Amino acid sequence: MTFLKGAISMTRKETVELLAIICANYQREAKTPEALAQLWGHVFSAHRAEDVTGAAFKHMLNPERGRFFPNVADIIYHLEPWRRENRYGITAIAPPGPTERAAMDRMMKRRKKLNAAV
Repeated sequence: MTFLKGAISMTRKETVELLAIICANYQREAKTPEALAQLWGHVFSAHRAEDVTGAAFKHMLNPERGRFFPNVADIIYHLEPWRRENRYGITAIAPPGPTERAAMDRMMKRRKKLNAAV
């Protein structure tokens, strides 16, 4: 499997190989529809093949969502986990550590206290 070697960006051949593996996992016809290969190739052309492959395997191993054939959004969900918002509505580049979480909790308590006083 050449797509595991880590090219700079995902090529068409790597895209088709990955889709063939995904189709085999979901017991779909191994022949990849051209439109699907073009879509995935376009969307993931800026990503490394190993990252997209890893995201695809994360999706397939997910007990809930992994039961269904992945769409582009499912793969992006695993590719870019840092874009998810936390419970404070803040989009963080890295998950907050214990110190940052404690500071955010204190900030939210102060905010609730101020809102209750108004």
